Amino acid sequence: VGTTVFELANEQGACVNGQVDILITTPPAPVFSDDFASGQIDPANWLVEASALDEATPGTNTPESAVTVAAEQLNMDVTGETDSWPGFNVTTVASYDASPTKPVVFELDRTELEYVLVAGTSAKQRSGVWVSDATGENRLWFGEYATYDATIGGWQYNVMRGVSSDSPLPGAGVGIPAFGAAKFNDRGNHRIKVVADGTNVVLYLDEEFGVSVPFPIATGLKFGLGTYVDAATNKATGW
Repeated sequence: VGTTVFELANEQGACVNGQVDILITTPPAPVFSDDFASGQIDPANWLVEASALDEATPGTNTPESAVTVAAEQLNMDVTGETDSWPGFNVTTVASYDASPTKPVVFELDRTELEYVLVAGTSAKQRSGVWVSDATGENRLWFGEYATYDATIGGWQYNVMRGVSSDSPLPGAGVGIPAFGAAKFNDRGNHRIKVVADGTNVVLYLDEEFGVSVPFPIATGLKFGLGTYVDAATNKATGW
């Protein structure tokens, strides 16, 4: 694809023991963007679904729960009617193919995650982004798990591919030490970015590297976002 020079140096003047692989990729070009300036959700671009993180016994939203657009922001207002992580997914209608030389980058600004602790400090909320194949059977979730009791929260990821190494929802995900600082765990405004190359999905917050997660799916990739609450009467507003 091209050529480059990559120099490694250290204070000890020691040689690098082993091979260093370098991959040169084409500079990214936008293929889709949406600032919601129209005040509406374009059904040609986005699929909006009431959904739940617990597929075995999925919870439901109250009738007043909704996904709306106001002031060029997408709002996901969720109140649980029944338990088991009800909420909303907003997913790209289009799908994309990825490769090491042409990775797909999906990034957006999560403005905030608000909440009402109707159920006390045991209440929990999640907001984050999805990467999935065209069928939705293979999925990766990367989001903030807001907790107020002894439950471990913070930024986590879950992978569901039907293999032994899965970390399925609605269980707690895999923690990301790089995002353990208080500046990330404030339920505030953060730039979320995922980079899929057909082999891995690399997770970033505010342009800082978090972790590379194996996700060997190269075709028909879809991307989305979501907000969920854990139980009936709990409330959250995301995005």
